[in-house]
Amino acid sequence: MPEIAQLGIVMYQARIYSALIALGHSVVTEISGVSSAPKTKVYDFLKR
Repeated sequence: MPEIAQLGIVMYQARIYSALIALGHSVVTEISGVSSAPKTKVYDFLKR
């Protein structure tokens, strides 16, 4: 994950992105649990 962060992606974004890759199609609650990111951060990430 440090490589992703070096690309200018903040830590929550990197964790959420990694969780999405690992989980595939998922719901916010699962993504939040796997990434340890608050649900609000997951929603913000998904809106982009």
